[in-house]
Amino acid sequence: MRKKRLFVGSFINTNKLKEEYSKVKKELGNSIKGKWTPFENLHITYKFLGNTEIDRISSIKDAINKYLDKEVECNFEVKGIGAFPSVYTPKVVFLRVNDKSGVLEDIYYYIQSRLKNLGFEEDKKKFIPHITIKRPKEVDIKEFYKKVKLFENEIFVQINKIEINLIESILSPNGAKYRKI
Repeated sequence: MRKKRLFVGSFINTNKLKEEYSKVKKELGNSIKGKWTPFENLHITYKFLGNTEIDRISSIKDAINKYLDKEVECNFEVKGIGAFPSVYTPKVVFLRVNDKSGVLEDIYYYIQSRLKNLGFEEDKKKFIPHITIKRPKEVDIKEFYKKVKLFENEIFVQINKIEINLIESILSPNGAKYRKI
């Protein structure tokens, strides 16, 4: 059975964010080593489905039809930089998302419950909307922490509309390529 590596998400790639992302990359510079997420791949993930049989795609689309491929009004800021599990031990570096309207959380819980009905396991972790920008290989913790503090109150972009998509992640030695399905 053929499979595709899938997730449900929203691309966040406005011109304003493109400018700000360039500044962030330049400022963080050598404090974190590794490959940056390409601008066109910047997104918020609501649900990672993993390797999924192709014949399940239509039922997944039907299940989340309320939001899928539709523009949704929202009100959130992309503001500051964070890291999982923490800025002292960063495994994932991200742009913070401040969801004032709560719309992203509503979308997340809707998608979780609808896909649970199809046999996908619910996420155990609390939903923290974010945009991954790097999975560092090496970190100068002291310098990185200073840079995170520098951007603490920096609003990179205000977002008022998003589109929710089923996205295929195609892995290659050059990094992941994302494609709306």
